[in-house]
Amino acid sequence: MITPPPECRVSGPENTTITCHPGETLLDAWLRQGVAARFSCRGGSCHTCMLRCVAGELPDRAQQGIPLRLQEKGYFLPCLCVPTGPLEVAPVVPDDFITDCVVESQKRIPVGWLVCLEPITAYPAEPGQYTCLRLASPADAETQLPWITPWRVENRQEEDFYLHLVFAFPADAPPPPALATLAPGTTVQLRPARTQAERQSTPTADDRTAPDLWTELRDGTIVREALEDFYNRVYADARLAPFFRGVTKERLVGKQYAFLHDEMHGGRSAYFGDNMRNTHHWMVIPDDLFDHRQRLMVNVLRDHGLTETQIALWMHFEERHRHDIVKDAPWERMFGNQPMPADGHERETLSCGAMCDHCGREIQPGESVLYHVRLGSISCSHCQTSTSKP
Repeated sequence: MITPPPECRVSGPENTTITCHPGETLLDAWLRQGVAARFSCRGGSCHTCMLRCVAGELPDRAQQGIPLRLQEKGYFLPCLCVPTGPLEVAPVVPDDFITDCVVESQKRIPVGWLVCLEPITAYPAEPGQYTCLRLASPADAETQLPWITPWRVENRQEEDFYLHLVFAFPADAPPPPALATLAPGTTVQLRPARTQAERQSTPTADDRTAPDLWTELRDGTIVREALEDFYNRVYADARLAPFFRGVTKERLVGKQYAFLHDEMHGGRSAYFGDNMRNTHHWMVIPDDLFDHRQRLMVNVLRDHGLTETQIALWMHFEERHRHDIVKDAPWERMFGNQPMPADGHERETLSCGAMCDHCGREIQPGESVLYHVRLGSISCSHCQTSTSKP
């Protein structure tokens, strides 16, 4: 007797019920059947697709990389979830990502304002990330106080017990009035920065060029060798590899080599690719993942014998594009002044034959298919029939 594939009840924008094929992830099932679903890497790195399970049993892998306190509330990643039975899922609850803290101390420092906090529960953040802070409102308050942004995380909590945050402003400027309310013993709340406006750029050096660096690296020979080594490690890295599915290492090395040539060589034009914002428009990359990539690059550069000064210059060229890459949701790709859709499905009638990207069935000319705008994948009519409205 053949066991039918499990049904997964989806509570979301379309309130659909779908049927997953055996071995198929929940995200792939949604994409196959034209359900609008937030996603980016499809490999568990970005957490864009995160949802809550409100009924049913999750496979262990579906909660990989999610903090324990969120696992206990049923949070999981559809891109890693291969259902083994019926599930009912629901959107995230923003308040679940808020951490209560108590102010231990605060003081003025040369670059701004430093506050030390004692989180009631662990706050998952890495140095360099940005967070939002607000005073906790009384339980009977009708409205919450506004968030104060941007605060930069300066340390790992497990290394110092307290969490250190810095609010940057010029040395000759008075501190914002809201900072005076952060007296020791005050209860505050934290949540991750969600938008570009809630972050600020953090250049590691002045905005300079170093045309001699290319020459120092044997006229780019060491650059190419380092990039080849770097992308070998990227494709073996569980957090970074999902973003480059279907892209050859040779192509990535070539594009990055041309980009760095122009950055390091003082304006010569070898790179003819799209701008950084458009190239990464669909990639949801948080600060901690960007930092993870940077650490991997630094290790590669050290292995290839670069001095710390040369490494700092190399990283400066990459760091100044952070604001074009780090985000919490896909951006529209711009073609001139015309925005192009970043995601979604369109229905197309094929003028020639093709193969379904989900079941491999041959599709005849004239058949209607679902086409995913970003992925370029198509779903045949058979793969679309298991979606229904309750």
